[in-house]
Amino acid sequence: MSTPNKAIYTDRVSGHNQFHLKEFYVEEFVGFLYVFFPKVEILCQFPDVGYFISRSRETITIPYGVGRTEESRYIIAICSEEEIYQGFDFCGLVRFDNSMYYFLNTYVHSLEEKLLKTKEEADAFQARLEKSIAEQKDYINHLESDINVQKEYTINLEGDISKQKEYIVHLETDIDEYKKAINSLNDDRDSKAKYILHLEKEIEEHKKFALHQEHDLKGQTEYIRHLERDIKTLNEYIDKMGE
Repeated sequence: MSTPNKAIYTDRVSGHNQFHLKEFYVEEFVGFLYVFFPKVEILCQFPDVGYFISRSRETITIPYGVGRTEESRYIIAICSEEEIYQGFDFCGLVRFDNSMYYFLNTYVHSLEEKLLKTKEEADAFQARLEKSIAEQKDYINHLESDINVQKEYTINLEGDISKQKEYIVHLETDIDEYKKAINSLNDDRDSKAKYILHLEKEIEEHKKFALHQEHDLKGQTEYIRHLERDIKTLNEYIDKMGE
């Protein structure tokens, strides 16, 4: 049985395989196997990509060095309840296949092209973004200028409002003075109206007195005329007696 070496397969590359329910570390895997089997032999599986030089049709023997379990990508375990056969030659399991290399090389080139295209798009976006930011900065400066103008206008308005308030207080004071003057005039008007009524009453009384005087004068005039006639009659009588 086998498991990915979690330290290499996942932790080293910060990867995640959604199809793996459980991945073991080396010591964890070995400890798990010894719970069920008394005999356990651990094999290491190493993937590798590289170059080598050889003559045409020459048998290729490539030394890899010492395989360290903790460095292997996969851990393979042979488990048994009896002694494990040691005569098996695992070197024959080594196989080089350049299809993976060319596949990865092609994939890398495609990624490079995508990366270059993405970089061009990113540069174009950055240029548009920088232009937009510059325009936004200009617009912000314009807005700040407008705000400063509005602030100055607001300060002037506040000054005008303060002056208007002072003028309103002055007008209210004048209105109070005018109200007092009007009340005084109303009092004078009422007093004069009463005086006029008094004068009109006196005039009526004087008119009545004048009418009475006219009536008396008329009577006296008639009496004087009567006396004048009597005097004239007496004078005529005296004149006749003198003759």
